[in-house]
Amino acid sequence: MVNIFNGSFTSTGSAQFLNIRGGLDTIEVWNMTELAAANDSHGVSYAWNLGMGYNDAIVTMRNAAATAVNATTAATLTVPGFIVYDASTQVNGPTIATTDFGTTAHVVLTGNTTGVSVGSIIRLQEMTGANQVNGMDYTVTAVNPGVSMTLGYTPVTVAAAGAGAYFTVPFNKWYPQTRYIASISQAAQAVVVFTVTHGYQVGQAIRFHVGSFNGMKQIDGLEGNIVAVNTTTNSVTVDINTTAFTAFVWPTTAVAAAPFTQAYVNPIGMDSSLALAQVPPADTLTDAMQNIMTTGIILGAGITSPAGSVNDVIYWRATSSFNL
Repeated sequence: MVNIFNGSFTSTGSAQFLNIRGGLDTIEVWNMTELAAANDSHGVSYAWNLGMGYNDAIVTMRNAAATAVNATTAATLTVPGFIVYDASTQVNGPTIATTDFGTTAHVVLTGNTTGVSVGSIIRLQEMTGANQVNGMDYTVTAVNPGVSMTLGYTPVTVAAAGAGAYFTVPFNKWYPQTRYIASISQAAQAVVVFTVTHGYQVGQAIRFHVGSFNGMKQIDGLEGNIVAVNTTTNSVTVDINTTAFTAFVWPTTAVAAAPFTQAYVNPIGMDSSLALAQVPPADTLTDAMQNIMTTGIILGAGITSPAGSVNDVIYWRATSSFNL
């Protein structure tokens, strides 16, 4: 017996998760935008079959002159393909070496970006000359396959680092999550940026934990309600006036050489009246710890990957079979 699943979505430029029951046998993807655009060296369709390698795909793409289409694989192109996903079995990825980490665009240089795409979460470790970034998770906002990754939400004050390492961290199994703080503004309503895509909602309450090395000690232990969310900057606005507070900073490399705890927030509850006042109303249960483990398949993003680039219109069809 065969089950057929199908659908479509408009790409956000990030990896796309399709929540499909386990036991997938095949999936086909068509990038309708690229099929019409005829851009050279861009992918137009993708396929995966049971037994293919991790993060691989059959890629049909236009040649450099955009006069013909050729077939290759994601592994050959060293770009993201398809990842069959079961949240209950996900583990951290292998440790992969990095060669440098700069401050301008927060680019991590590495010769191996296998399994990493826009939206992936990585954890840095052993970053020479930048102890303050070690052991923390970051969302990847851009990937140059086999060359580098950009961590767009990392504070601009981080010192340049030498060689180090990273590994990928699975998607969250629980919601909501504790999140590390990248920055906090001094404003009548503070804007808080996080290092990882946070998923918080308007109406949730969060508690701040800020160490003495981070400045803004006045906010440590305070609780605030989220009154606005900005997905572009990965930030939330809270009803705490920080205008007169000391400026928030990341610790220096020298300070980070000693044991310290990075600044973070943890969700503590839902302001029900504020949540219900939203249009449409926010879910008043979003403060509850929820098991969000699921199964499906992850489509990597990019011009030669199945989730495509921003605003690409994607159609897909998947099949699974089983015996009664």
